[in-house]
Amino acid sequence: MELRKAAEEWGDIAGRVDPEFTLWLWAWSRFPVLFVEGLQGVDESYEVEVQTRDGNVHRGFPDARESRRGRLMLQGADGTVGPFSIDDVVAVNRCER
Repeated sequence: MELRKAAEEWGDIAGRVDPEFTLWLWAWSRFPVLFVEGLQGVDESYEVEVQTRDGNVHRGFPDARESRRGRLMLQGADGTVGPFSIDDVVAVNRCER
């Protein structure tokens, strides 16, 4: 909730920068698997497992273009999976091959 409020006020706080490439990227950085310094979006390089607050686990590749405003989208074997709200994500782990 606080991140959404900050996003609305981001122009006043951070100047003229897009919150998608600053605030939301910073928020997702709490899951190191999704964050690469200097990348302007979540890392799409590796398949991940996303565990949600309700105990479900979802698998796929992060989709940086479709992941917006605190909602993570994955590209799974059966198509698009998500969105997963940052508030509902408990853990993100890289899948082992």
